[in-house]
Amino acid sequence: MSRFLFTSTPIEGHSSSPLSIMERLVGSGHDVAWLAGAAYADRGRHIGVRHVPFTHWTDYSGHDPFDFFPQLRGRSGVGLIKAGFRDVFIQEARNQVLDIEAALDDTGADVLVADPLVFGAPLASEGRGIPYAGIGDGPFATTSPDAPPFGPGLKPWAGPVGRLRNRALHATTRLVFGDVDRALTAMRVEHGLAPEHPWVFDSMVSPHLYLQGCVPEFEYPYRDLPDHVRFVGALRPPIPADWSPPDWWDDLDAGRGRRHRPVIHVTQGTIRPDADELIRPTIRALDGEDVLVVVTTGRGDPAALGRLPANVRVAPFVPYERLLERASLFVTNGGYIGTNLALHHGVPIVQIGSTEEKAEIGARIAHTGVGVAMKRLPSVARLRTTISRTLRDEGIRARAAALATSYRRHHAPTECAVELALLADRHRAVGRAPVS
Repeated sequence: MSRFLFTSTPIEGHSSSPLSIMERLVGSGHDVAWLAGAAYADRGRHIGVRHVPFTHWTDYSGHDPFDFFPQLRGRSGVGLIKAGFRDVFIQEARNQVLDIEAALDDTGADVLVADPLVFGAPLASEGRGIPYAGIGDGPFATTSPDAPPFGPGLKPWAGPVGRLRNRALHATTRLVFGDVDRALTAMRVEHGLAPEHPWVFDSMVSPHLYLQGCVPEFEYPYRDLPDHVRFVGALRPPIPADWSPPDWWDDLDAGRGRRHRPVIHVTQGTIRPDADELIRPTIRALDGEDVLVVVTTGRGDPAALGRLPANVRVAPFVPYERLLERASLFVTNGGYIGTNLALHHGVPIVQIGSTEEKAEIGARIAHTGVGVAMKRLPSVARLRTTISRTLRDEGIRARAAALATSYRRHHAPTECAVELALLADRHRAVGRAPVS
């Protein structure tokens, strides 16, 4: 038996992505503790995981994160990414280390597991000599010359000219994000660690084990990935034990069957409650169309949408696994977990938005040809046309189906659990020194 300490950024996507992995480890006889936001405590307990509450780390789980960090409101794209990393994720590392170290003392964990935004994890790992594994629940970020820099959602160029262009862009990015990198340096020095470290985005990839929640075909064609990076397919959060289908569930019929209306799932994620960003415009665009529109509102109140067209069904939450396996199209602002689950089921995507890291996800959708990506919301008329064309586009459907074949070769919870157990075994074999 090995002991694992998981820890997650207290946002829905980051906190739901490790649940199935933890459940698989518990089922294999391992001891698992989870340092997570209070809003997710019951989910951990349900699968046999011991929840460890935050003491110092800001717990914004179940709330609007922008209420806790108002300096982020109104920002988007690179500006939001810069401020989020510099002023929130890196600064929170100070509090994270305090909570992680206390939890390590309590659990005696062999391995620490975290999503890439928990910058306190590598600090605690290096300080304590315990390996940590990263769960890649967002687009892969690296300064490889095989890809453009993370942030603006640029498309890759192939060949020597493309690599030359990427090197130049990475050099520019180091200037733009220099203050973010310096903030990480200062945080390391504050914790008694050497100031030298990989570039801030490169440092998000654990040097011990990194479990990327997609398939290689949905990433750029890197030629220089380290051996400890594993592509594990779509991360698959478990269906909540208390979830039951809404009373309109049978309206979905067989979804993609010839005699049934296409099912279009619409969501703008769990941290963007303003329905005018995507939900209301899409409802208007599809009013009267021969499709069934299924909307999930996340933290938004379904009643706030008012009177709905006859072809629209709404719920705060529906498990992606249950809905996307019956969908014909996914209209989304570009959340990473949902996007990859859509591709796991071969569902084409219309992605709209550039908040947070969404431009990067959209760039990958466009690069692989599995849908259409737009950084800004178009007019209702153009949105209707885009959705209709994407729904009928045989090439997009074929590319999404081909990618689904690759996704279905993987079962992320099992693969991650196996890799984590192996890392724990290697760690014990060499003692409590960092594993390389």
